[in-house]
Amino acid sequence: MRAFILFMSLFLCQGIHAATYYISPSGNDTTGDGSLTLPWASLHKATTQVITAGDTIRVLPGVYYETEECFLAVGVNILGSGIGSSFINSQYSNYFSTFLTLSSPDGTIGNQFISGLSIDGGYVNDSVFKTWVAIWVTGRGYVNINNCHITNFKNRGVIFDGNHATEPRQDTNVYAFYNRFEYNTILNSAENNGAYGAGLLNIGGQAGMFIHNNNLVQNQRDSFANGWPIKYWDNGWLRGVIIHNNTSSNRPSRQLPGAGGRLGFCHRTLQYPGTGGLQ
Repeated sequence: MRAFILFMSLFLCQGIHAATYYISPSGNDTTGDGSLTLPWASLHKATTQVITAGDTIRVLPGVYYETEECFLAVGVNILGSGIGSSFINSQYSNYFSTFLTLSSPDGTIGNQFISGLSIDGGYVNDSVFKTWVAIWVTGRGYVNINNCHITNFKNRGVIFDGNHATEPRQDTNVYAFYNRFEYNTILNSAENNGAYGAGLLNIGGQAGMFIHNNNLVQNQRDSFANGWPIKYWDNGWLRGVIIHNNTSSNRPSRQLPGAGGRLGFCHRTLQYPGTGGLQ
């Protein structure tokens, strides 16, 4: 209850002075100021300028070609015009590249949303691809990703990482609280490279997370090359995570690397109200 009251207080305080900034395919990153009449041209430019909690980056209809990683500030929202209207093609192609990063010290309250976007990572095959990961959230709670369509990333779709610990073998007792992932579609964005099977949605260090009404399908690659619809991240460590009413499937194959009962979900709707880490 105290956490909820704090969340609502922050939300109301931010909303009083919130501003909206715009990007448009016809905008200009040099002469634009982010207004509706003089919008910027790229999400990357907007994320470098819009850093005040409560503000929103509005993605106007059209197609965008992004060539750099975007870092979204705490409390800043991204609102597209709908998955059939705001299309982002990520051209960023560094090793293990991420299109959109939300990273903060452990325990940060993000109090923000990403909504109404179509994002494509440019994956055609293992020789022709652009970006590895679509969205990576680390250390933040109260982040809501909803009504987005994410396709064609090489390695993983979305990662929710509750803390900065790497592959913890014991419970760190550091969690991100109350993140939400809802009404999204992720396709063709999780690989099985023979050493491990990645996930379309990857979760670790989460408490009270709600995952529902998503469509997660990974059956577009060759036999044995498809990863998981939902996969643990950094050994899992989840508390009170609800996975409900999702459609998830992958291409039938031999058991994927990293399975062993460790949160690799496919072909089912699952509720996991667990109270500890996954061993």
